[in-house]
Amino acid sequence: MWGSAPGQLFPGQNAAFGVVTDGMMTSQHWIAGGIAFAAALVIGTLTEYVVHRFMHAGKMLGKVHAKHHQDGDGQGWALEFWDYFKGTLIILWVGFLHSMAAGVGFAAGGLVYACLAAYAHQIQHERPEMVFWMKRPVHHLHHAHKMWKHNFGILVDVWDRVFGTYQVVEWKPEKRPFQHPLRNFFRIKWFCLPLALVLHGQAFADERQAAAARPNIVFILADDLGYGDLRCYGQEQIKTPNIDRMAVEGVRFTQFYAGATVCAPSRCVLMTGRHTGHCYIRGNAKLNLRPEHVTVAEILKDAGYTCGLYGKWGLGHEGSSGVPTRQGLDEFFGYLDQHHAHNYYPAFLMRGEVRVPLKNVVPGEGDFGRGVATEKVEYSHDLIAEEALAFLDRHHQQPFFLYLAFTVPHANNEAGKQGMEVPDYGLYAETDWPDAQKGTAAMISRLDRDVGRVLEALKRHGIDEQTVVMFSSDNGPHREGGNNPDFFDSNGPLRGIKRDLYEGGIRVPMIVRWPGHVPPGRTSDHIGYFGDFLATAAELAGAQPDVEHDGISFLAACRGRGQQPRHDYLYWEFYEQGGRRAARMDDWKGVLQSFDTTQPIELYDLSTDVGETQNVADKHPEVVAQIRTVLKKAHVPSPLWNVRPKRRAAGGR
Repeated sequence: MWGSAPGQLFPGQNAAFGVVTDGMMTSQHWIAGGIAFAAALVIGTLTEYVVHRFMHAGKMLGKVHAKHHQDGDGQGWALEFWDYFKGTLIILWVGFLHSMAAGVGFAAGGLVYACLAAYAHQIQHERPEMVFWMKRPVHHLHHAHKMWKHNFGILVDVWDRVFGTYQVVEWKPEKRPFQHPLRNFFRIKWFCLPLALVLHGQAFADERQAAAARPNIVFILADDLGYGDLRCYGQEQIKTPNIDRMAVEGVRFTQFYAGATVCAPSRCVLMTGRHTGHCYIRGNAKLNLRPEHVTVAEILKDAGYTCGLYGKWGLGHEGSSGVPTRQGLDEFFGYLDQHHAHNYYPAFLMRGEVRVPLKNVVPGEGDFGRGVATEKVEYSHDLIAEEALAFLDRHHQQPFFLYLAFTVPHANNEAGKQGMEVPDYGLYAETDWPDAQKGTAAMISRLDRDVGRVLEALKRHGIDEQTVVMFSSDNGPHREGGNNPDFFDSNGPLRGIKRDLYEGGIRVPMIVRWPGHVPPGRTSDHIGYFGDFLATAAELAGAQPDVEHDGISFLAACRGRGQQPRHDYLYWEFYEQGGRRAARMDDWKGVLQSFDTTQPIELYDLSTDVGETQNVADKHPEVVAQIRTVLKKAHVPSPLWNVRPKRRAAGGR
């Protein structure tokens, strides 16, 4: 309970030193800095007083450097050392305000300098015969002292003026009477306290800049949300005011892609930064990440972040090496298995590696918890949202990564045409829509509501400007659970849906919000994908991931400044329905309805044909040849993955 947060020297440092999270300094912050600085002066003065009294007693007893007291020097080696070292205390204090490393560095340098300076001064008193051969090093030390005073002139001069006892190495011993140090303390000039406050304000600014350089990261992932399901991407019937506000306050990407066209591989790409030609989990299967796999969470955890996942994982099952808490996540609540995640009223959810029973009744549930509840009491989405908000309440004072992987608006496939499970239809209860469409719209608006709650929590905790929030979807819209993606035009102007490698199956919304750092109201046509998240998160955290990945950071595109690197190509694979592969190079998109690279490749120019209606392969054979080369290069065969037989025609709007 009393442990300090990462980046703090002690619990409550941020409050004591006035680290402000809303971008403004209050009077309490200035007062705290002034009190802390004054306390350092008092402690230093009292320490000097004790040393003086000890040396004065030594003089009276004739035991400590009596000769120097008799000839008027009155201090001896110990007090000479103190005179030189106390001038570094103010620098030490400023250093600790900036960082522990700077404080220790100033202290060590000041200690060495004080020892050498005091020793050199003492030699001149007691060993004048040594001055001849010590003259050059003492001369250099004298100039080093001048340089020290030049570099930190205003600080040392303040100390000189306040206490009147700081000495420069002189070639003759300075004779001065002993002065009571408490008397010196009351000689503080009026400019001392303002200077302390200025120094404290600078320390605050530096710490705020450091916090901005290493912000909190929130990644909110929807499940099967189409490119056209949000108002800010053209939706006309479903209301999403909070996500739309994210777009107004941040940047909206129009050419961003999921890692795959179905759940598990898309999330594997997101977490490991490797595309589906390289990653371990390339389709929906009961596979688990291995210990050697490195996730975004592990990189951020090593960088000092507390990492939590709330929602759907899909990359590891109970007892395996792939569970979130063995892949860098400190906390987890939700679903491990994607089939379990179909059921919005499950009999249990997972907390860490332990099952948490719920009040729902699911007769005949399988090993992984899939099924349809007959008694629907606790709605999983609501439980997950509450747990995520509690995570923010617990960890808002330290760097954190929140991966909020909601399961809406995915269908409960086991429920057939009634698969769009939701407690109520909300805003859409009175519409004349089919129930499945009411359920789809209610799910998306419920998702939007909880995105708004997350944003409000960040503001309430004063960390809005210190938190990057990203929002996206794991693939295109579905035609399951009774949902008809054409009803709401869920893929917008794009062709295809979930399980297609046309744009509608893999192009997804991506919104990034970071007040004060990402300019608001922008639209970006930067071409990126889920594999870029690892590199981007690492750059935000100041980490250097020692792991192979296929992504590039898109932070420059978010900020709208700097040189944004570009991909040579993006690549996708899909192992169901006979297999498909696709690649994008600049504005060219190649789709292969097979894993056999000798088969014909469809070619589309997305700059003029975003709906992929005109196959121009015959007109650009040289581009087709380049796409074919990419398909061969990007795919690394895996014994774990074989193409499944084709069951239905591809494509479709």
